[in-house]
Amino acid sequence: MLRKMKVDDLDEVQELDNKCFGDVNYRRFELFKSFLEVDDCSLVYEDDGRVVGYIFNHICGEFAWFGTFGIHADFRGKSIGKELLKATIEMFHNEFNVKNIGLITMPNSGYNIGFYIKNGFIPKEMILRCSKMIESKDLSISAKDRFTVELVDIEKDSDYKHMVNVTKEISDSLYKGLDMSPELQLVRNNKLGTSFLIYEENQIIGFGIIRNKSIFEEEGNTAHIRLLCLKATTSNYKDAVEAVLITACKYCADNELMEITIDVNTINHEICSFLLCNHNFRVEKTSVTLIMGDENFYSSINGIMSFKAVT
Repeated sequence: MLRKMKVDDLDEVQELDNKCFGDVNYRRFELFKSFLEVDDCSLVYEDDGRVVGYIFNHICGEFAWFGTFGIHADFRGKSIGKELLKATIEMFHNEFNVKNIGLITMPNSGYNIGFYIKNGFIPKEMILRCSKMIESKDLSISAKDRFTVELVDIEKDSDYKHMVNVTKEISDSLYKGLDMSPELQLVRNNKLGTSFLIYEENQIIGFGIIRNKSIFEEEGNTAHIRLLCLKATTSNYKDAVEAVLITACKYCADNELMEITIDVNTINHEICSFLLCNHNFRVEKTSVTLIMGDENFYSSINGIMSFKAVT
């Protein structure tokens, strides 16, 4: 039986997840509660009262992502994965009016890519997980005069409402119908980090989120730039990104974090090169994006969006 996931399912889902992916990828499922609170669109497959399949989903306006997805070994080959995927797509379209659905998967997994292609997804660009250890010299760099970055305490109601309005406006300007404000709610509800605004000569031209917690236990010393959005009117994307990196490095120092990561779509190859060549990032992991809907979603974005699409 297919149904929506409940908080009470998480212990079972975590046990199944560990069986599917092993202790190497152990996930702290208390952080997954936030997705259920914000979205109410993740699903489980139940057999005789036992969860044997699950899929975590996340909605951002008219765009949706699904990520962690697993089936009990004893139930593979019974089309449960197909049923979960089909139910997710139908739910996105019929219940949430989603126009585009995206996911990322391992580029070396022929089975995964083939499975998603058979179900209507189109492979697109690579995602690079770029990371670097914070060095003392990173804390002495100054941003270009025209760009400033302000950390925003979204635990304050007035600041949170302001950030939500800014996020909705800029998201929609990047791609009609996109709304990244649920990311703010995730951070606020679970104290996962902080948000920030980017200014160019006192005008807001972007926003983002720095997460200081991950679902993966081994990443406890890492800050993740989970989201970074810049308007098309930004005069110099590289200088704006550098201002964000400077702020993120100082945030790491203030919170005793040693590493910083950011996920960048290779369609923004200039930003990828800038991170690797100018700031000594390294490529830690590669993934491939698949899209159902507007297959040119990323290339259609009117500005810059860097988003860690998995939890």
